Amino acid sequence: MKHTKGKWNLFLQDDNGFGITNGDSVIAIAGENDLPENEANAILIASAPELIEALQSINDLKVNLGFPDRQTQWQDWAKKVGRIAREAIAKAEGGI
Repeated sequence: MKHTKGKWNLFLQDDNGFGITNGDSVIAIAGENDLPENEANAILIASAPELIEALQSINDLKVNLGFPDRQTQWQDWAKKVGRIAREAIAKAEGGI
C-alpha cells in the first residue's frame, strides 16, 4: 500500500479544525480547532511521511567498519540511529 506522496503540511480550516495537505489535495482533517490535542494530532499526522523516511534511513544505516574495534563501530551506529530518531520525534511533536 502506498501513501500520498510529498511533504504533508498542516493548515487551519476556519472553525472546522486542522487539515493536512500535500499541496495538491487535502489528505486528512484532524478535529475541531478548539481542542488542544487536535492540533497535536494534526502535527503528528502531517509528520507521517518524515517518520517513514526516518525509519527507512535507520533500516538502511550501515555500520561504519572503518573504526579499529567493534565497540566503536556500534557506538557510532547507535549515535546515528539516535540522532535520526530524535529528529523524527521532534518533528512529530511539533518541535521542528
